[in-house]
Amino acid sequence: MKIIVPIDFSTNSKNALEYASALAQATKSNIILVYVVRPTTYNEVIVGMMAEKVAEKKAAGIMEIKKIIHELDVKYKDVIYDYEIYEGETPAEIIRCSIDTHANLIIMGTHGASGFKKIFFGSNTASVIEQSACPVLAIPENYSFKIPKKIVFATDYHSSDLFVIEQLAKIAIVFSSEINILHIIEDDESTLQDKQEEIKQFLANIATKIPYSKICYKLFQSKDIPVGIESIIEQESADIISLSSQKRNNIEKLINKSITIELSFHTKVPLLAFSMSEPDNQKHAL
Repeated sequence: MKIIVPIDFSTNSKNALEYASALAQATKSNIILVYVVRPTTYNEVIVGMMAEKVAEKKAAGIMEIKKIIHELDVKYKDVIYDYEIYEGETPAEIIRCSIDTHANLIIMGTHGASGFKKIFFGSNTASVIEQSACPVLAIPENYSFKIPKKIVFATDYHSSDLFVIEQLAKIAIVFSSEINILHIIEDDESTLQDKQEEIKQFLANIATKIPYSKICYKLFQSKDIPVGIESIIEQESADIISLSSQKRNNIEKLINKSITIELSFHTKVPLLAFSMSEPDNQKHAL
């Protein structure tokens, strides 16, 4: 597996790199650090001065990256590190790097991630999750790597969710993790009755197509989906929560609604987001 880790030398990005390194060591993956130099602001009158400043930033970035890689090489001896330097707007260049390098996964830190609201709004991580065809693993601030014993995946029984569960199983096999497939019911019991056949077929497809035994399925009733997800993460002691981007708009709408009552998630677990907007033959597999 090839993992892209954006680095801006902040505490959050270094923390995400540490997490990525531990994951790469366990999964026999390689890491490419990507450093994006943003264009110099236009108050620089002389174009030559602008180019010189960009060159200086690139040179300083390369020196710092080589220092970081040297330190990581000592700790993570089985991980091969490389780096790429891009110039432009951060989210777009991270995505371009993932395409250029044929990456399987992007791992990024989140700034002040007190929950899903912080992940989905107003950050480079949010932009990359929204636009990238490559899966993105968002690491909350100050979160240290630990073996993911439980992975929770929120499903609406969409056919593309089978692809996501298949990818999660690849991680779960390495760590012998349990995958908890979660569906939250907002309405009354009649909704569940209407979906019985859909649920039955979905579970049958999982059993047929995904040869991994440690998968369980749970229903959870909550009038507020964000609160429901938070509760189940805490109850199950989840180590990773996974969502597919086709549901992002619905989740975003619900989180926006909760802002009026200052509801914010207190759980701080990594979020693994998959984009399901691409055709099947273009989906990025782990």
